Amino acid sequence: MFNFMFIVCCRSTRESTPCSLIRDPDTIRTPGSTTRPTCSTDANRRTEHAARRQIPTSREMDEFFAEVEEAQQRKFIEKYALVVLLFFLFLSWLIAISVTCPGAH
Repeated sequence: MFNFMFIVCCRSTRESTPCSLIRDPDTIRTPGSTTRPTCSTDANRRTEHAARRQIPTSREMDEFFAEVEEAQQRKFIEKYALVVLLFFLFLSWLIAISVTCPGAH
């Protein structure tokens, strides 16, 4: 703690950048600073336009996912077709019983 206080109290000059390293202030960017614009308005517009062009349309997305969705539907149908068939057979059996035996509930 003492060394730090000694350095702070006894330091009379600030460090400075040599004149040979000073550049045009408009080209120097402060890390993390958002106060000075880094790009021109035209460059910002070009960037925004390019980003908007890369977003696929709804139709393009449908076309992209169509094949995978159809494959997933086929797998689902193949997996559960027997279950659905057995369920309908069971229902038809229950209906048949209730029709042939009206008193048996």
